[in-house]
Amino acid sequence: MIEKFSDNIALIHKKLTLSYLAAFLIIALLTMVKSFFIITANTDNQKSAEIINIAGRQRMLSQKTGWLAMEYTMATPQDRPAIRLKLTQATTLMMDSHQYLRGDINYGVGGDAMSTTIQDYYQGQFGINPAIESYFLKLQSLAKTANDEERLAIYQKIAAESPQLLEKLDQIVTGYQKNSQMRVDRISRLAFAIEVALLMVLVLLALFVFRPVVRKVCEQQEKLISVAHTDPLTGLLNRRTFLQIAEKISLTCRRLNTNCSVLFIDIDHFKRINDTLGHAAGDDVLVRVAQGIASTLRGGDVVGRIGGEEFVVILPDADEKQAMMVAERIRHIISSLNIRLHGQSVPTTASIGTAEAKSDDKDISETLMRADYAMYQAKQAGRNRVERYGHNDLT
Repeated sequence: MIEKFSDNIALIHKKLTLSYLAAFLIIALLTMVKSFFIITANTDNQKSAEIINIAGRQRMLSQKTGWLAMEYTMATPQDRPAIRLKLTQATTLMMDSHQYLRGDINYGVGGDAMSTTIQDYYQGQFGINPAIESYFLKLQSLAKTANDEERLAIYQKIAAESPQLLEKLDQIVTGYQKNSQMRVDRISRLAFAIEVALLMVLVLLALFVFRPVVRKVCEQQEKLISVAHTDPLTGLLNRRTFLQIAEKISLTCRRLNTNCSVLFIDIDHFKRINDTLGHAAGDDVLVRVAQGIASTLRGGDVVGRIGGEEFVVILPDADEKQAMMVAERIRHIISSLNIRLHGQSVPTTASIGTAEAKSDDKDISETLMRADYAMYQAKQAGRNRVERYGHNDLT
């Protein structure tokens, strides 16, 4: 029996370990997926932030070049060379930023990693590349033109195109900001969905894995407790548990000043049954007798098997007379059992001794000793009878 329980516990432990492992792998997988998308979104947003910064730089430079071009048209001939120098410097910075945004050069913060995205914004949706290229051509043509009138005309065109270029750059910045926000929103929804999935996994594991396993563990624990407290053959209380419970009942009766009696039951000629029909037949007799005794008792009465063919019963709220009546009923039921083994009838009787607890008993064992003595009196008086302690002392 104990080996079977050990095997069951080992099997439950194995299932529980596999369940924990499966849960850990599922949770780890979902967490990795969530981390992957978050890292990807952060990387994309970092690129977008770099592009927004460069585009903002372009916007500032284009605005600066527009102002310088307008200032040039209104400046005196003596001030125009200094303004032209500032415009050339701003143009160089603006061209470097544009080449970075196109992926042609590495500006130190990302470079060609963004070229695919730039194609969409700078050559596709916003179409800003042609406008910037045209703007650059006008700026570059200033260095090739020596005629002041032609330069003045170019500056006027630059000043006129600058607001349009600024508007397109603003659209790019706004577009990237919206795109970044969309990614953040998408990742937030995905993270929420993964968290819900994790919660569902935990709930499903709790309902369909851990709960059944815990139930099995509790069942095995109850069985182990039952094995520890009961006789495995008859299902009655074993000796140790019966004595513990009987002692508590006896103390309660003594505290409440109520009667308490004990029956000691021994099957007659049980060794003869074992010797002639075998131990398996003897076990059948023990089971039938145990069932007969249990069927006779009241709700508060307690019965146990304390030896091979010995049974004891404690009767709370029962004096000697009531105990004798219960014992007679038990004796009659046992003698009336129609037990047939191996095709033959097996007469079964029992000798029963009764004793009432006394106020000066140290514990329940003293009451049991008196009931045991009364049972031997029944044996000596011819068996298949009930004797009360002190009623028929043959010693």
